Amino acid sequence: FRRQWIASMLLDRAHDFAVKKEVRECFLHVDYGNDAAERLYRENGYSFEEDEEGKWTYIAGTRPRQLMKKRIK
Repeated sequence: FRRQWIASMLLDRAHDFAVKKEVRECFLHVDYGNDAAERLYRENGYSFEEDEEGKWTYIAGTRPRQLMKKRIK
């Protein structure tokens, strides 16, 4: 199912939900080296954010990853 716009549609739905709930920022993690996912998130308004080493290990596990953020208007 790769490259069929499913992920973009899911991100759009999440954004719409965030707007309805008056959320101001959304965050996600992307694994290092996952260029396709990084490109997808950038195209949908996410940018890299500073992350504290190990802060999210209990949620995301120990895989190396980068934090991304999108401001919701």
